[in-house]
Amino acid sequence: MKSAGDLSSRQRIDAVLRGETPDRVPVFTAGHGITRHMLGVSYGEMVQSVHLMAECMLAWQDLIGDDRLMAYFDMMVEAAGFGQPMIFQDDQPAYSDKDDLLIKGPDDYLKLERYDVEQAERIRMTLDVAEILFDRRGATVPVAAIVAEPMVVLGLLRGMEALLMDCIRHPEEVKQGLEVVTDVVIDYSRALVKRGVSLIVNCHDYGNRSIMSEKLWMSLQGDCLRRLNRAIKDTGATLIIHNCDAAPYIDAAFDEIGGVDVYQAAALPSSCAAWSEYKQKYGSRAVLFGTWWPPELASVDAAQVKARSKTMIDDLGQGGGFILGPTCEFPSHGPIANAKALVDAAAEYGTY
Repeated sequence: MKSAGDLSSRQRIDAVLRGETPDRVPVFTAGHGITRHMLGVSYGEMVQSVHLMAECMLAWQDLIGDDRLMAYFDMMVEAAGFGQPMIFQDDQPAYSDKDDLLIKGPDDYLKLERYDVEQAERIRMTLDVAEILFDRRGATVPVAAIVAEPMVVLGLLRGMEALLMDCIRHPEEVKQGLEVVTDVVIDYSRALVKRGVSLIVNCHDYGNRSIMSEKLWMSLQGDCLRRLNRAIKDTGATLIIHNCDAAPYIDAAFDEIGGVDVYQAAALPSSCAAWSEYKQKYGSRAVLFGTWWPPELASVDAAQVKARSKTMIDDLGQGGGFILGPTCEFPSHGPIANAKALVDAAAEYGTY
């Protein structure tokens, strides 16, 4: 039996993905916006600079001991490539300019054109961050990146409420837009892997009951998600599906879309009454990642983080197949000590 710390982060993650038990439970703190504090810069400054983003991520990993590095700015990257104007903020992520949305009516979905991801400024910046992280630390720490669910990109180009209405009134136009976006996200995923990214996170933000029915979600973009997942898997990258809603369509992700290596869930699916039951039902199908709800993670103290993490490890970590961490981004104003407590809990309670 190895003691915690005997393996590098890359070795630890590789072991978990192979179905083996590593030295300890891995930890993905999902620190993105909070990493700006490492260099004392604003959110807006960090997400407009390749150098600042890369150095903040490296400094975060040095301080916290996270088991992955993130090549990630925000969810606007693909939308910006289509030409969507953005607004940057000092203390929050960038967002679409609601007064200048690219898709203003149903016919505009048909005008979307696939673009060269290597020439799109914000995608190119993300690729540069990935390359820096991999060159600096990729031998010992895996590099991850987030790509957007195609529906998410359309929502950023159209506005979420208008998109949801279009899904009912103009489904064919929406589907044509989704096909173009899917081509771009596939190109982006392939470019990331070429830069050293080995973990691709795809966010199923619309794949939950609070936004749309499972039937509508699958009818509109099921084929696109299947195509996207196959393309990511063909690169050799690990596919992480993220869903931070309270009612995720997890069975559709596994049974109808497929390709899932790691599933990051914020809440139990309706078929499970406890996390231990969740592990029993889904643990043989994918590595399970979570299960800290970010607002809760920011509201307790470090001692409580360690105590509750122990319970999560007991419920989900036995026999391997578990990554400890939040179910979405670590709160950008959360206590940094709580992120360190996640790693400390894995070392103290998650040693195999």
